[in-house]
Amino acid sequence: MAITYKEMKFSDVLNKYNKNTVYHDKIIQRRLGCWSDADKNDCLESYFRNLVSHPIVFADAAECLEWIQSNDKLNEDSKQYYRNRLGTGHRFVSLDGAHKLFDVIHGYVNGDYSYTGSIPCSSVKPGETPKSQRFVNTFYKDLPLEYQMSFMNATTMTAVYEDLSAQDLSVVFIKLQKGVPLNDQQVRRANRTKLTEWVMNLANNNNALWDRVLKGERGAQSLAGSGDEEFIAKMLLATVRTWNDTLATKSNENFGLSRKELDQIYEAGIEVVPMFGCNSPYEASEFERVARVFNLYSSVVSQLTNTSGKSPKPVRIKSKPEQWMLWWAAEYIEEHGLTIKDTNALYKLVQSLITRLSAASHAKFAKAMEQAEASGAPEPVESKYFHRGLNLPHQANHRQQTKEKFVEAFEKALKNSTCVMMSYAAAK
Repeated sequence: MAITYKEMKFSDVLNKYNKNTVYHDKIIQRRLGCWSDADKNDCLESYFRNLVSHPIVFADAAECLEWIQSNDKLNEDSKQYYRNRLGTGHRFVSLDGAHKLFDVIHGYVNGDYSYTGSIPCSSVKPGETPKSQRFVNTFYKDLPLEYQMSFMNATTMTAVYEDLSAQDLSVVFIKLQKGVPLNDQQVRRANRTKLTEWVMNLANNNNALWDRVLKGERGAQSLAGSGDEEFIAKMLLATVRTWNDTLATKSNENFGLSRKELDQIYEAGIEVVPMFGCNSPYEASEFERVARVFNLYSSVVSQLTNTSGKSPKPVRIKSKPEQWMLWWAAEYIEEHGLTIKDTNALYKLVQSLITRLSAASHAKFAKAMEQAEASGAPEPVESKYFHRGLNLPHQANHRQQTKEKFVEAFEKALKNSTCVMMSYAAAK
């Protein structure tokens, strides 16, 4: 692979590599804006101390397109990818160091955060001892002129690839992250499949949901860790009834939620274009159904409010059983053409069913244990009971058993509830 390394001043980096010229590919890259101000501060200080060894890495779209046209003439997907980049004025594609480029370097000049630490002064006359000054919570605009110049004269290494296909971008990106490992979902999304784009679009169109169901600001289950996309991928596995091609033997009844199985649905779509073509593992009607259920689910959860205090507060559903039962409730409502009249009442109904079914399940299990002890028979398998199955959604058989019991109870409960009603279309 042809790659050019160059040490560049921040002033030149700011001019050459910016949001007008650099394409941040959301398909493969981590989200921007996930670094805390403390992270940015530490990185900038490391630059001033010459402790940043890794370059900021790009692919040159024009050079890559020329290489593809000369050496891989049949790769129409790559040609179109680079033409699209150049068509919007993006000469470069970011592969590594996007946070350093946009959040740290551009971010400081743009006033996104303040800096605490020492800055060496670059305007030193020959023979003078280099000096530095410590600043506390100082924005770029408030730095003395000579220290603004010191910032502009600080340097970073850049590396530019000139012969990568569109798929190679994913390969290079993943390899570059070995030092700061990607989590499982971030590796999946980097594999450039149409599934990544489909999941990402669904996630981005339901931004109000994620603060309600994800955990924390960091880690695999956070928004920064692509927890939103893994959430959708798991619901996809648990809901799609029919897959095609290499996944033709799979369904929601036998798909677990393991890392291997989640990897499988992404890997099956590598180089499959279009997403729902004749050689695709993805069934269009099933994905459309999942999208409808998800949008309904998102709408319900995003509207839930706690009115018990002085002022209404959004309800955050961190309980996995509640997340799953609400999902199955939304699936039932969507499939039966029902209309939700009161989201809070629906949530309370789901909660009451979980409590009631769990209590009955515990009692049934306890009785079975007593009978087994009295007769000398083998102890009952607890995982077959509702209260235990609630916490085993990753196992297909237990998830299916739990779902069937919940849906049966939910259907009966709706007959005496006013939280949903039959829609006009369904009534016709």
